[in-house]
Amino acid sequence: MSPQLVASCLVLLAVLAGVGCRREPAAALWAGEPTVVPGDTALRFPSGAVFAPGFYMVRYIGRLPAREKAPFLLMEGVECTDCDAPPSVFLRSPSDGPAKPDTLLKGWFAYPGPIREWESKALLSDSRLFWGRCLPSGAAGLVQFSTDSAGRSELTRVGVAEVRGDTIVEWRASFAEVPRAGVVARVRAGECREVPSREQDAF
Repeated sequence: MSPQLVASCLVLLAVLAGVGCRREPAAALWAGEPTVVPGDTALRFPSGAVFAPGFYMVRYIGRLPAREKAPFLLMEGVECTDCDAPPSVFLRSPSDGPAKPDTLLKGWFAYPGPIREWESKALLSDSRLFWGRCLPSGAAGLVQFSTDSAGRSELTRVGVAEVRGDTIVEWRASFAEVPRAGVVARVRAGECREVPSREQDAF
């Protein structure tokens, strides 16, 4: 084989390898454990990539894989620093860019834990939030069990944000569809995790 033919083959192999690896940089870009950038509004990953999700006091919790785009990052944050906005837990893929103000996001939940009235300390609501492969189908997403206290009655809800490919689908579930015992069993099996609860006061 002539040197010219060998060189041509090497170039062709390099091109084909580049085509086959186009998705690797995007996946590798957001790999590893990020650190919070000074100012608490962005995360910096080991690759050097920085993502500002559009929230303040940002903290990284974990991630859920997407099909084609960058993974969905699970984070904690608040909407503003000069208001009484409570902390939230939310999913956001860097491929979608930062969240826009006053936009209703999918995969956005109140930070879990009991919420009490500031003066009386009466319990207003309580919630638990799970993430990972927590659903009976084994699909990845978030599952929130929340109880709102209204007088002597209590209203309990099950909220789901399921990752389907590159999108987040939200739906309300019944206890029959997503039993709490089943979610806790998946936590014990290591397939699902719980976001640590934190008590808060409502002003």
